[in-house]
Amino acid sequence: MNKRTVELSILKTLSQGNKIPGSLHYFVEKNILGDLIENLEEEGFIEGATVIRGSYDNSVFLIYLETTKITPKGREFLEDHQDSNGNIA
Repeated sequence: MNKRTVELSILKTLSQGNKIPGSLHYFVEKNILGDLIENLEEEGFIEGATVIRGSYDNSVFLIYLETTKITPKGREFLEDHQDSNGNIA
């Protein structure tokens, strides 16, 4: 999966009220998933995510998403990238 597809999949999962699965579900490394989560939050598409990184090499130590929610901006972005059947385009 490419990064944009993973981001859109995360937004779709949140919009359906489901929990975000782990990095293995998306076939990406934990560091990449952490980067994507941080990017989505910086862009204002989600809120409430926590990515904890190690101090030595800045690698992702923990991704906590229990309180993560999609924002109205995230919903709009997702809608702009779905087809009429709700599939990620």
